[in-house]
Amino acid sequence: MKGYIKAEDFAELWNITVRQVQYLCKHDKIEGAEKFGTTWAIPENAKKPTRTGKYKPGRKSKFDLADTSANLPHEELGKVVKGSLTLDLLANRAILNGVVLELYQKEFDVLFFLAQHDGKTLNSTELYEKIWARPMTGDKGALQTVISRLRKHIAGCEYGIVTIRNGGYVFKKL
Repeated sequence: MKGYIKAEDFAELWNITVRQVQYLCKHDKIEGAEKFGTTWAIPENAKKPTRTGKYKPGRKSKFDLADTSANLPHEELGKVVKGSLTLDLLANRAILNGVVLELYQKEFDVLFFLAQHDGKTLNSTELYEKIWARPMTGDKGALQTVISRLRKHIAGCEYGIVTIRNGGYVFKKL
């Protein structure tokens, strides 16, 4: 077909596997990709999709602006500032010492929720259910991984996440 290229050719062009190209096509990540039998035809001018696991400005968060204080001026609406750490819900980004942190969406959501409740101990179950929007099934691994990553990201901040034995987590000044 004129104007289309096979998945194998795009895999070589984009330096990824054929299976990854097929996955992107199947999940509508490549605009204009068409499947004919078992073969994917991709427009020759198609652009490689960007990774979506990391947050991007403007991406939807689990939080509404109603969760933030309604008495703030417009420019402060949806922002939490803790020392050198600024969390901006509208732009969906975290900035530490002037540097934008590359956080996964769940990491941003957990950090924002903890920062909103500065000084309050939040148990693991409450935190998990608020962020993941489903009941915790006993495996705290996902939450523990997010907390571990966040601690590394905000290591240069005067605020941190402290584990309270048999209590949960608290975001506070160190």
